[in-house]
Amino acid sequence: MRGVEMVELRLLGAVELRRADGARVVLGPPQQRALLAVLAMAPGVAVPVETLIDRVWSDEPPLNVRDTVYAYVSRLRRVFRQAAGDAGPAAPALRRRDGGYVLDIAPHLVDLHRARDLAQRARTAPEVPEGPAHRADLLREATALWRGTPLAGLTGEWAGRVRVSLEQEQTTLLTDRFAAELALGRHASVADELLACTLEHPLAEPLAEQLMLALYRAGRQADALAAYARIRESLVSALGEEPGPALRRLHERVLRRDPGLDHRPGPAPDAEETPPEETGRRVARPAQLPRDVPGFTGRKPYLEQLEQTLRPGAGGVAVVVGPGGVGKTTLAVHWAHRAAGRFPDGQLYVDLQGAGSGPAEPAAVLGAFLRALGAADEELPREVGERAALYRSLLDGRRMLVVLDNARDAAQVRPLLPGAPECATVITSRARLSDLDGARRVDLAVMDPVEATALFTHIAGERRAAAEPAAVTDVIEACGRLPLAVRIAAARLAARPTWPTHLLADKLTDHHRRLSELRVGDQAVEAALDLSYRQLAPEQARALRLLGLPDGPDISLPAAAALLDRDPAATEHLLEALTDASLLEASAPGRYRFHDLIRLYARAQAEQDQPPEDRRAATTRLLDFYLATAATAYTIQRPGDRTAEHLAAGHLAAGQRHGPEFATAEAAVTWLFDEADGLLASARNATGPATLRKAADLLLAATDLTWSATASATFAHTATALLEAARDGAGPDVRCRLHYALGQACLSSRDFEAADGHARRVVELSTAAGDTVLRARAMNMRGGIATERGQYEQAERHYREALAAYRRDPEGNRLGEATALGNLSRVHEHLGRTDAAIRMAEDCLAVLRALRPRPGRQIGNAQYALGTALSAAGRHRDALTHLTDAHRNFRLYGQRWWEALTLYRMARTHLAMDEPDRAAALAEQALDRLGDSSVTERRADIHAVLGHALHRTGRTDEARVHWQHALDIYTRHDSPDAAGIRRLLV
Repeated sequence: MRGVEMVELRLLGAVELRRADGARVVLGPPQQRALLAVLAMAPGVAVPVETLIDRVWSDEPPLNVRDTVYAYVSRLRRVFRQAAGDAGPAAPALRRRDGGYVLDIAPHLVDLHRARDLAQRARTAPEVPEGPAHRADLLREATALWRGTPLAGLTGEWAGRVRVSLEQEQTTLLTDRFAAELALGRHASVADELLACTLEHPLAEPLAEQLMLALYRAGRQADALAAYARIRESLVSALGEEPGPALRRLHERVLRRDPGLDHRPGPAPDAEETPPEETGRRVARPAQLPRDVPGFTGRKPYLEQLEQTLRPGAGGVAVVVGPGGVGKTTLAVHWAHRAAGRFPDGQLYVDLQGAGSGPAEPAAVLGAFLRALGAADEELPREVGERAALYRSLLDGRRMLVVLDNARDAAQVRPLLPGAPECATVITSRARLSDLDGARRVDLAVMDPVEATALFTHIAGERRAAAEPAAVTDVIEACGRLPLAVRIAAARLAARPTWPTHLLADKLTDHHRRLSELRVGDQAVEAALDLSYRQLAPEQARALRLLGLPDGPDISLPAAAALLDRDPAATEHLLEALTDASLLEASAPGRYRFHDLIRLYARAQAEQDQPPEDRRAATTRLLDFYLATAATAYTIQRPGDRTAEHLAAGHLAAGQRHGPEFATAEAAVTWLFDEADGLLASARNATGPATLRKAADLLLAATDLTWSATASATFAHTATALLEAARDGAGPDVRCRLHYALGQACLSSRDFEAADGHARRVVELSTAAGDTVLRARAMNMRGGIATERGQYEQAERHYREALAAYRRDPEGNRLGEATALGNLSRVHEHLGRTDAAIRMAEDCLAVLRALRPRPGRQIGNAQYALGTALSAAGRHRDALTHLTDAHRNFRLYGQRWWEALTLYRMARTHLAMDEPDRAAALAEQALDRLGDSSVTERRADIHAVLGHALHRTGRTDEARVHWQHALDIYTRHDSPDAAGIRRLLV
């Protein structure tokens, strides 16, 4: 839909979709509209399916809720196609991406985002003579987009929470708009509008102030006083509170006809004017803000958070938190310059030097602030508490902006906080200041790619950036999009006119030199991180160093405990301390991660300060943790499987830390997928002779990752690297394991030739290693490869050999026997031996159900085999029962490929039962689960059956699209099925 100007999606009222001609398109039931609303809140951003479920159904999702999500998505796609009307075919508006769905629609086609864009343009309108009028026009246009209660008609916790937030946003927008109108002297024309708004928002004091001011300036003093009486009555009856001090002071000034309320040309965005000082003290209006940073770009969400928190009259305190170099000061100062006009009594600024060794003392800062506010030296009290009291007194009734930069902790800033609600305070700190009551934290992250590119281009120059856009991307990604690093890199390039951008990118690819390269003049990323590192306690500094050694993107608390050789409670205390210091991030509950440059810094400190034997011991403890826990996870999923007995038995470190004990097989699978990145990174780095066997065993225990859409490629890369290391003298047992692991990876990626080569090597090496278990599994793998190639007689021979090997095992391998029986069932089904296929699948299920505990993952394979055999025999209802159970198991164990195949088989079965609508929905789900995996004949099969289903429902044009997709794939693979599809397209 991007770029297709034919629809408008409305959220600021009832959720609606409108065609260009204004006609409303039916969006379906409330929960379907809610799903669209969730996606429309963030167009272009992938929303995970789990998030959609949580927001649409909260704690009461229906049975088969994922099927319902898929059905809603399918219907919404049809709705958007209908909305395109006669304008021609449009791309699907809903796309599958990163385990979720994304609404691919230009933000300006959604009323909420158009309103926000207009408001942002108004706030950044240039200060030119026509600027105030232009600002008012933009804000008027933005407020006109609000049609009533946002998300009207939607129920549930998420909708209610968002509705409250949007209503607050609307109130803020209205306040800004009327402030702009009043500043232009339009009090008579907006008075009635303000009256209507205050009736709609009876507790919004800023709107009531503006109404009173507009009425007073229009010569309607009595009406202004009546408006005050109404809001006072509303506040007392609804909240049991009197109006705030600002509204009460305005009431008094209206009563005495204060001349200061009369309109004066110039910037006056708020209703209340600051009364002159009555104490005789000199009225001082400090303007202490540092110079705004040239070329400030992006950071829109964070600026909006500051806007919402730091409004005059709200008494807001915002704490901008983040690591060194992320741009905290730049953001705070830039926002302060933008907002300065709303704080006409002045702006106070101080660098509290909290990241250094000598943080500023509150007493000294208060002294400087008091002098800036007009206090003479002889008036300054000696005690901090007395100075703070005088400071609050001088600020009372004044609209002052206070910027406390680079705070060390909450104790340092508490005496510096104004008491007056008319004042606003913005604090920046590397510490989170979680104990600062009443403050709203703004967690500042690194820049997004667009922002970082704009910053780099501003400094390095448009010509050089445009000449090598790919190199620019490499540079900013090497900088981790940390603003300080991007500025330094761009400044280095600007200072060297003869350097091409790719030269700088090449310099930054070397991890060992990257930090030293990010230095220019007196600015350096390493120096910024040094300030935080030097403040750590010794145990915290050790933790930072060791945590920098692993390569995974994040680390769980149990894994970190193994790495640090500390118990979980002590480890959590250390990790939280590093998080509070903005040196570590909490990526999820119980998981932590570094920014890339902080990881490089931590690793450099480890290489400098941590002895080599300590570093080796730490990474070996982590490898042992992953191996022991993966072996436990493997065993609980496969009761009766003897493979776990081969996993590094007898050579794990004594006293090693095991991970969690799993109550269920599902919990074991969840752990494996959650830990995939860190686990594979640990294995990939274990190429030394002392750890290579452990790494090979770890891959053997983690072969389920080969069926993960996100982890399979990394698994294959890891296995390849370890196999290369194993060529230098590793024994046949190690190479046998690695060939098996790599064969599984090739099989999951449909590279059957490579997979068969590895399987043959496993057969050879297992004989030399005396490993009968892996030999049987290799024959089973070869049978699977032959099945996928359509070589069913050969597949039958391999499977029978595997079955015999499993049955010959003197210690028994019932799980292996069941696996071979299930595979033989599928071969018989392909060969048309339906009765034999059903019998073997039933035998397979019987063996599996006799095992204790039952192996749910393998039962899914047996149910799939039985379901396909029953379907081939025409027993469709029985087939669907087993296929539905198989689908549930595959989804539970994260096997997306098999989940897609099962959905495809279910679609075929429903089609055979003359239920094309259900068949089409299941086929669409199958394509979704297949994701972006390689284009195979199986994908063509799904497109073909979807085409048949759509054709039967009368959607012939859509059916032809899918048949064409199927034909393209069949033709590419020289499939005999191409001929049948080609005839359908004639």
